[in-house]
Amino acid sequence: IRGVFYANILSGPKTHLRNVIGNTANATFSNASLAGAVVYDTARHAATGAPRTVFAGEIPHRVFGTVMGIKQGVDDAIFTLVNGYTPKSLASFDVPRPELGGGGKNPFNWTGRALEAEDQFFYGVAYNQELYSRLYAKARGEASSQGLTGKQMGAFIEDRLATMKLSPPSDVAEAATKAAQRMVFKEDSGTWAQAVLGLKKAVPIMDFVLPFVKTPANIIRQGIEATPFAPFTKQARTDLMGGGRSGAEAGGRALTGTVALTALAYWAAQGKISGDGPKDPEERASLMEAGWRPNSVKVGNEWVDYTNLLGPLAQPLFAIGNAYEQYRRD
Repeated sequence: IRGVFYANILSGPKTHLRNVIGNTANATFSNASLAGAVVYDTARHAATGAPRTVFAGEIPHRVFGTVMGIKQGVDDAIFTLVNGYTPKSLASFDVPRPELGGGGKNPFNWTGRALEAEDQFFYGVAYNQELYSRLYAKARGEASSQGLTGKQMGAFIEDRLATMKLSPPSDVAEAATKAAQRMVFKEDSGTWAQAVLGLKKAVPIMDFVLPFVKTPANIIRQGIEATPFAPFTKQARTDLMGGGRSGAEAGGRALTGTVALTALAYWAAQGKISGDGPKDPEERASLMEAGWRPNSVKVGNEWVDYTNLLGPLAQPLFAIGNAYEQYRRD
């Protein structure tokens, strides 16, 4: 019954479109936030003397990782479509996805396989990006700790990368895995989400009331972490206080998102970002008739709902859109 239920609620083309756009938006922001992490890490190093952990030199290695990851992502996506399960323990659902008899010949199984295949592709790209980026950072950190500079540093990094690419250190591979899981919203959820997931496990009928918990919870939390309010989330606060690369990345996400808010505020002032809109029925109906839509961005002459498309980026858009509407009303 649950298999038929999931197949029906997820079978529309918009589900897959939103999944692909959401993952793409998150990947774009994640790569952009590397610049913010470099700025944050550099400032922290200057203020506290803490070792550098994020470097601008990682960019070429992220590009190389992207190329390598595309092949792996395509291979893993095809494997998932053909076999019905992923080559890695990465599930698109909060619970194990049930398949009906017939495997790939049964249309009820196509939806779940497609969603997992999409996530496998983005996961493969993200993992390789993070792996090669972090391998460079590790080699660069080791070189700095030995006091190497110039050509000596370059030669050392080249040799270390050649060695580590053959057999990546476990700590780097684990960190890359976690970062890739975050990219597709499959990281470990917070306390409240875990409690709801526990309730669903104890009361299976809850699957039909709250079919998805983990992914929406992660999207909301990541959205908050891309604003000045990042320290209000437990994970970001823990990372920032813990320092190291995780702290720099958390600071970079908050810094990048905060800078983006300035541009978004200008866009909202141009009437291209909407919030909830007016509560007055007549005023609202008038705007709707003119083509306006709530919680949307204006692309050309069309309003596009951002709440179901842009993942974590929806949170800053929602905040800016409603704040500007409140400012205009008051």
